[in-house]
Amino acid sequence: MYTYSATGTKYTGSWVHGKRDGAGELVHSNHRYVGNFVDDNLQGMGKYRYDIGCEQHGEYVLEERIQEGDTEEDEQLTVLTARWKCSAITEIEPAKIG
Repeated sequence: MYTYSATGTKYTGSWVHGKRDGAGELVHSNHRYVGNFVDDNLQGMGKYRYDIGCEQHGEYVLEERIQEGDTEEDEQLTVLTARWKCSAITEIEPAKIG
């Protein structure tokens, strides 16, 4: 488990060469993400589970975006950005006590 000091977010999961890789979970103050990481980036199927009682299912897909250079002489760079695509929202069943 690793805790990010700036945000208090906790990561539990696999690490490869100092980067998040494989199945993992990010726990934030009011929600958590359970899914896959590749080379320290969110990627593939996963879900967000919110403290208010619902889950959002979907996947992170990589999208290419062109980043302009700072000057006319700089080359354009292609940057891959992970973007969340929601496929379903479900209600969480309350735990039965008893």
